[in-house]
Amino acid sequence: MSRMNQFEEIRQNAAEITRQNGPAKLAVGCANDPATIKAIHQAANQKLIHPVLFGMEPEIRAAAEKAELNLNNIEIVAAKSKPEALAQAITAVKEGRANLLMRGCIDGYQFIRAVTSEKSGMRRTQPIWSHVGLYWPKSYQRFIMVSDGWINVDPDLDTITKIITNALTVSLPLGIAPARVAILAAVETVYPNVPVTIGGAAIAKMSDRGQIKGALVDGPLSFDVALIPEAARDKKVGGEVAGNADILIANKVEVAHNLGKALFLFCDCASAGLLIGAENPVIMTSRSESAAAKFNSIALAVMMMKKPPSERADSNDRLYQTNQSI
Repeated sequence: MSRMNQFEEIRQNAAEITRQNGPAKLAVGCANDPATIKAIHQAANQKLIHPVLFGMEPEIRAAAEKAELNLNNIEIVAAKSKPEALAQAITAVKEGRANLLMRGCIDGYQFIRAVTSEKSGMRRTQPIWSHVGLYWPKSYQRFIMVSDGWINVDPDLDTITKIITNALTVSLPLGIAPARVAILAAVETVYPNVPVTIGGAAIAKMSDRGQIKGALVDGPLSFDVALIPEAARDKKVGGEVAGNADILIANKVEVAHNLGKALFLFCDCASAGLLIGAENPVIMTSRSESAAAKFNSIALAVMMMKKPPSERADSNDRLYQTNQSI
């Protein structure tokens, strides 16, 4: 499989999957957000998804009006509160009435708590949950991934290896194999009094010994040395990862979280975001990300579905026959 280098290739791949299998059924929890509705509208028009919007209907109507979109053929399931709307969306996925789950206008950690709770019933396939941000900086002209910026606050070495494994489930369908993984730190030298440098070196050695499959891992590496060949040469850092990293792994949630936001806010960077841990990825972007980023995330999730739609869906194929559309 050739390496994908832009989001258009992901969208084309997702379109081919849905041409063969029908649109994915997408449940959106708390869908009262104009950017989310724009993304859903675009994905539905391109027949990637058959969406169902869960939330407070007046707020969804207001968001649709603000987005200047007509959602006559999109199904709405009314809820009295955001927690209720999210619970209904999760249940639709749990019971097989939807293939994919998407975050709408709800606090990120409230969404994560509900999705990752054992009570959610989401069908797990990975040992841990983690978030993978996929970014395409215009100046860089290829994908880079950042993890984990949402769930694992202060991961130990064992957890970091699992975060890498989750990120590889995103890189592999993109044709990025073996993925080059950089364990981020402020410096490339290992200092006994700087724990992140010791951890980075340990994980790199684990990779050398074949303990991390499907990746070339190096660390510690600073951000510039990880991505810019000239910086790696100037600092005399060799290896297959330095200057060419595909995946950036941070040792603190706030590092990965803010790095991802800096990329899409200030670097003219297209983006997408997924939670990895369940049978199918969960679509989760920052509320400050654009409608385009949310559409990219939908396309990426459709492309990654392990179980494609079992039957075709159209505007009359409703999950809840008694509901009304706007």
